[in-house]
Amino acid sequence: MITPLVRGVLREIWRESVAQGGGVGQVVYTGIRVSAANLCRVEGLLTVDTVVGSPLITATPYLAGGDGLLRVAVSNIAAGGNTATWTLDVKLLQSPNQANRGANGYIMVAGGATSGLAAPQTLAQTYTLGAVQGDQTMTITNADNPGTIGIIIDGSTAGVTGNGVSLEIRQHADHAVPVLFSRWGNIAAGPNLQFSKARGTYGVPAVLNAGDELGTIDFYSYNVDAFTLDARIVATTRLASPDHGVGLDFHITSANIVRHQAMTLYGHGPSEGSVTILKLYTSPYVLPDVTNTGSLGNSTLRWNGLYCDDAWVYKNILLGGLWAAGGGAELTLVLHNTSVMPVPQANQVYIGSNDFGVNAGSNLAVLEISAEEPPVAVGAAVVDMLIPLRYNGRKFYLHATELDVG
Repeated sequence: MITPLVRGVLREIWRESVAQGGGVGQVVYTGIRVSAANLCRVEGLLTVDTVVGSPLITATPYLAGGDGLLRVAVSNIAAGGNTATWTLDVKLLQSPNQANRGANGYIMVAGGATSGLAAPQTLAQTYTLGAVQGDQTMTITNADNPGTIGIIIDGSTAGVTGNGVSLEIRQHADHAVPVLFSRWGNIAAGPNLQFSKARGTYGVPAVLNAGDELGTIDFYSYNVDAFTLDARIVATTRLASPDHGVGLDFHITSANIVRHQAMTLYGHGPSEGSVTILKLYTSPYVLPDVTNTGSLGNSTLRWNGLYCDDAWVYKNILLGGLWAAGGGAELTLVLHNTSVMPVPQANQVYIGSNDFGVNAGSNLAVLEISAEEPPVAVGAAVVDMLIPLRYNGRKFYLHATELDVG
C-alpha cells in the first residue's frame, strides 16, 4: 500500500509499507505539475527501507494523461522472493544552471575526462525579469574581461527604454546587516569598490567629455510620504581627455534648504592651474567645537597665504610664533622683537618690533617702523619725555611733550 507522508505542490514523500516483489511496478501519482522540458528540475531520492533477498529497485519519473502531473514508476526487476519496502522523496527544484542542461537533464563537462578531475566549468544563467527579455535581463557569469577573474551581474542591455534598478539588496532586520566587502591577504591593500565610465560601447570605449560623471553615490530618505534624494557625492571630469582633471562634488540638504552643492574638491581647472582647490558654497562656516578650541594649520603645517575681504579677531593677533599674549592683553596686535625690516619701500609702511640697542642704554623691545617718508628736523622744544623708537633701521628718541598736564 502506497501512502503519501508529505504532499504539496513542490515536494512529496511517499512510502510503500507492504513489501514489493517482482513484477508490475508501483505508480506514484504526484500532485507536482511540470512540463516535459523541465523534467531536469525534478529531484528524487528512493530509499530502500527493508529488504528480503536482493531486490533491484528502480524509480522512473514520467508524464502521462495530459494533465501535467508528474508520475514516478517504482519497479522491482529482481526474481521472485526478492522484496523490499521503500520511501520516495520527490521535489521540484529551481535549478540555477537550468540553461546549460541538455535534453537528458545533466550538465555537459567541457574538456573533462573519464578519470581524474574534470576541467573547471563555466556556468551561466539568464533570468527574464520583465516582459521584454532583450531589454530586462540579468546575467550572472564569471566570463570577465580576458586575463581577469570575477563575477559579472549584467543588469541591462543597450535596448533598455526606461529608467529602472538593475540590482537591489534589501535588508529588513532591526540589527545591522551591512553589505560587506572583505579581503584577506599578506598585503597592505584592502577591499576596493570601483566606478568606471566611458563613452562609446563596452567593446569599443571612447574618451570622456568635460563634465561627464565618473560615478555618483545618492542618499535617499523617506520624507513626506515619498523617498527624496537628500545627499549626493559625484565625481566629474573638468577637462576632456587626455588632460582630464577630475573633481568631487558634495551635495547636502539642510534645514529649509533643498539639496544643494555644499563643497567641491578638484585638482585641475582652466583658471586655477595644477593646484588642489577646495570650494565651499552657500555662505559656509568652519566651526570649532563647543570648547572653541582647534586651529587652521599649526606652527609646522601652516597655510602659505590667506586671502579674505575682512578678518574679525575677538582676542589678540600674535605675530612671530606660538607664544601667548602676556599681561591679560585684549584686542591687541602683539609683535615679537625679532622683526626683519626692509629698506624703505615706496607707498608701504612696515611695523615690527626689535631690540632698541645696547649702545643706546636699553636692550628691550621697542616699536620699529620702516616707511618711505624720512624724518623731519625741527628746532629745540620743551621736552617732557624721550620715547625710544627705531625708524628705518635707525635709533631715535621721540621728543614728547605731554599735553594733558595741568
